[in-house]
Amino acid sequence: MLTMTATAVKENFDAVLENIQNEDEPIFVIGNEKVMVMVSEEYWRGFEETMYLCRDPKMAQKIIEGLNTPISECIPESEVDF
Repeated sequence: MLTMTATAVKENFDAVLENIQNEDEPIFVIGNEKVMVMVSEEYWRGFEETMYLCRDPKMAQKIIEGLNTPISECIPESEVDF
């Protein structure tokens, strides 16, 4: 993750926005008293969705199980019925 001062962000604002969009990585912005994080909308929405799903302990457990399942044990996407 990239870390920049607030002054550097102001001076390079267009490049900072482009970096956030292209890299989809947060940028930490250091101000005089606090630090903030800049992220793309897509990144933020993904974060919100993850936090929403993890509020339900059963769903959180299913996510953990899914992450720990080897690809070889997964069914092909074409066979998933939504």
